[in-house]
Amino acid sequence: MKRDYETGIDTNTIFLEVTVGTPATATTIVFLTLPGLDPEVIAESGNSNGNIPETPIGKAGKIRNGFLRIETTVDLGTLPESTWPAATEKLVVTYVLNGGTSGRDEFTFDPDDRKISNNGKIIAIGKPIKLT
Repeated sequence: MKRDYETGIDTNTIFLEVTVGTPATATTIVFLTLPGLDPEVIAESGNSNGNIPETPIGKAGKIRNGFLRIETTVDLGTLPESTWPAATEKLVVTYVLNGGTSGRDEFTFDPDDRKISNNGKIIAIGKPIKLT
């Protein structure tokens, strides 16, 4: 499910933070797509927990009418297979945007953002956020 974040039209900087709560291995990548341009990678998690610390994504007026696409992949293969269903249910991904007209806004993923592989080992979460 797409979410909206109101950036405003001035020169304030908009920030994004992603926190992944899982005992498994996770990676996150953030794409910014502006009207008429190809998607650009603006942040990637640098370790195996999938977290992205507070990161500037651009000036409000410049990124307004763009889209963020945040993709997190969780590999449960480091856990005993018998724990995969519980780990899937307990998985939490939190997205925090700050700096715009909406102020500090926090989202989690929606059920339709999550895809689980047939064997249950890999979870892919794609969160779209419209910057208005």
